[in-house]
Amino acid sequence: MSSHDSTGFKRMGPEPSALQTLGSADRAHRQSRGTHSPESEARPFSAHDLRRTCATRLGQMQVPGHVIARILNHKQTDVTSAVYNKYQYLKEKRQALDLWGAKVARIVSGLKSVGASPTEA
Repeated sequence: MSSHDSTGFKRMGPEPSALQTLGSADRAHRQSRGTHSPESEARPFSAHDLRRTCATRLGQMQVPGHVIARILNHKQTDVTSAVYNKYQYLKEKRQALDLWGAKVARIVSGLKSVGASPTEA
């Protein structure tokens, strides 16, 4: 399922076309690596790199590991989570992703967060 939110961004979901869209974007990015300008400060990256960075930064922001795992859509393997706990953690995931969105916005705009160390911006 996918839909457009108020920002105009397409939300990804479990329907095949949405997943193909993400795969197509990743493929296009990988193919464009050959056109990488040596003067550019940006290094090539993959969609997996973005997932890892998000998970790492959420951990640094004290987001609980079980919430990060659910954001990444990892399968719950312990019996309690897999069988008994059917709570979807939507509120917690939204709060964590709002934190991450604010962090990305600060990075992109060149601003440092209040009290951030030089390496944290």
